[in-house]
Amino acid sequence: EGHPAGGKRPRAPPRARAAQADLAGRVRFLGVRDDVPRLLSAAALHCCPSRRNKRESFGGVTIEAKQAGIPSVVTPYGGLPELVDHLRDGWIAASDAAADLAEGIEYFMTQPAFLRAAAAAARASVSADSRPRFVEAWLSQFDMQGGPAGQEGSARERRAAHIHVH
Repeated sequence: EGHPAGGKRPRAPPRARAAQADLAGRVRFLGVRDDVPRLLSAAALHCCPSRRNKRESFGGVTIEAKQAGIPSVVTPYGGLPELVDHLRDGWIAASDAAADLAEGIEYFMTQPAFLRAAAAAARASVSADSRPRFVEAWLSQFDMQGGPAGQEGSARERRAAHIHVH
């Protein structure tokens, strides 16, 4: 029998799922932490399996992984593809299917030289994604070259019309 929320039965809540035999003792829920960089530094690879209908708007955890020098395997949804340079500092899966994510994980975990190179590229790419560069690029979209703000047809208005807040 179907379930009203899309015809499927709901998945087990995360803690109940983690207690099942195939995962028992292998999953830990850490709660809110202020030492995420230290925790990430113990990992070899980061995976952000964002779903099409529940996507990351920006993917801050992917930036945190880069800061720790960890390549990311991500899905092609939300802002994640803009944060990863496929095969250079991570992997952009074709979809959110487990097989597509596994392909990226296997690529790095079976080729240590590629994993090391991607880790170095991930750390190096953080400077390209730095806050000062972001602010500079953002503000450049609002220059006053076309006239003062509010003036019909000004460059500022034309550019601002293309910026969408989500």
